[in-house]
Amino acid sequence: MLVVERAKEQIPVYYMSHALAGGKVNSLLIEKFTYTLVMASQKLRAYYEAHRIIVLTDQPLTNVLQRLDSSGRLLKWAI
Repeated sequence: MLVVERAKEQIPVYYMSHALAGGKVNSLLIEKFTYTLVMASQKLRAYYEAHRIIVLTDQPLTNVLQRLDSSGRLLKWAI
């Protein structure tokens, strides 16, 4: 879900849903999370380019994205 925060109130802007199939179902949680961000960034490119985007997560996203070679799937999605 993409939300905008105005006067400390979060207002939904866009909701996206995608069912995982095939090999993606058995992926690690961090791979699923990264795939979600890749899909969202492709679909919502105009928002990402025009606005500051903050991703709130409990996943070690920074570490994973700095070491894309650790997973072939992540590397493929990032390209």
